[in-house]
Amino acid sequence: MALVTAVVSLIGVWLGSKLSTRSERRRRDLELLEKRFEAFRQLKEVIDSIPREATVDELTARVKTEPELLNSLKHRLVRLFGLRIELVPWLDEKIGLYIDQRFRSLFRAEIGTYELKPGVEDKFAPCCVELVGEIDRLEKELVALYRKAAK
Repeated sequence: MALVTAVVSLIGVWLGSKLSTRSERRRRDLELLEKRFEAFRQLKEVIDSIPREATVDELTARVKTEPELLNSLKHRLVRLFGLRIELVPWLDEKIGLYIDQRFRSLFRAEIGTYELKPGVEDKFAPCCVELVGEIDRLEKELVALYRKAAK
């Protein structure tokens, strides 16, 4: 009888430990997901300056004919470089690579400033439209992860 009581106690302790570990892991996963959502929100605020309904051709034409739009977009989107540094642990890897490889090549970085290189307007507009698509992809991915975690 004493052996049965000891075994039942051990099983109870083991199950409690397992449930506690699972609960802690789930809590950490949800915290990480929340930080990824916060990073997404900050990116979304920056790219909301880009006209969402514009196609690449339309945005290219607008950027060439409306210098104030180009100026506004380039100054707003420079914030992506800061977010890239600030949000390193929580930033989506594909978005980070996009900023580093595709977007950064359009700018000349000098002491504390970023300036759009002359003559890259034809490349700037497609990058903007692609960036909107990447952020939309990230939103779908994060929502799917949230729904999966909420179950």
